[in-house]
Amino acid sequence: MILFIILVSYNRANGEVIFLKDGQILKGAIVDEDRETVTLDIQYQKRKIVRSQIMRILYGDTDLERIYILLKQGALIKGFLVDQDSEKIIYRDFKGSNEEKTIDKNMIRQISREEIIQLNPYLTGSMGVFIPAGSGGAKLGRAPVYFTGSGMNLTAMKNIRLLFEAGYTKSRSENSSSRFIEFVPLTVNVVYTIPFTYADVLLKAGTGAAFIKFNNGEGDKYQSFNPDFSGGLGLQKELFQNTLHAVLWIENNLVLEGTVFMNNIIIRTGFSLMF
Repeated sequence: MILFIILVSYNRANGEVIFLKDGQILKGAIVDEDRETVTLDIQYQKRKIVRSQIMRILYGDTDLERIYILLKQGALIKGFLVDQDSEKIIYRDFKGSNEEKTIDKNMIRQISREEIIQLNPYLTGSMGVFIPAGSGGAKLGRAPVYFTGSGMNLTAMKNIRLLFEAGYTKSRSENSSSRFIEFVPLTVNVVYTIPFTYADVLLKAGTGAAFIKFNNGEGDKYQSFNPDFSGGLGLQKELFQNTLHAVLWIENNLVLEGTVFMNNIIIRTGFSLMF
């Protein structure tokens, strides 16, 4: 008799989880059931549930676990684990959802309770306008600017990625078309992504070197490599899931020439293609 009481108490403590077709999740102890109904004791209140309203019953007081599923084709799925066996996984996008989805395990590369950060290498291309904000007596004018680059996520840190970029512009003096500067920045950047519903905000900081070729229009030419520093604010909009993004950047670029900084503003737009 004592053993029976202990077993009943243990069963009540562990209880069951009933998933209803309308998305509700009920936890309690099943105290009675027949072909048509199930009676659940929920905090000492009994509730009779018609079986036609039940999607599934899990035995044992088990909450839905947050899981991350990386498919072999590269897609990342975030959801809540409902059930699994040797062949498949059943999950929900949200705990309270009444829709359950099934994935064959032979399609899965990795399953984890911790968030999976993919390497996601990508290529970028953009163009815009180069605005010299401090070119001294050269009085350089605005000019088209072009950038290309590649990058990847830092798998050890969420929402942070590396971006390697190279650019080119040729800015002519407002006083003389024969006076110009060619500017080729080569930078390594750290980009932090702040995700929002409709678009992501990007914060960028980078450093590197800039190849500069200057012609003063009077026969004097020189070229040099100079330290380059940049920082920017961007917006990123996903066009195709996990593949193509449109990006807008507003950046401040500083080139150290001797003891003087050349100050430039760059506004550009382009695309990034993820693999």
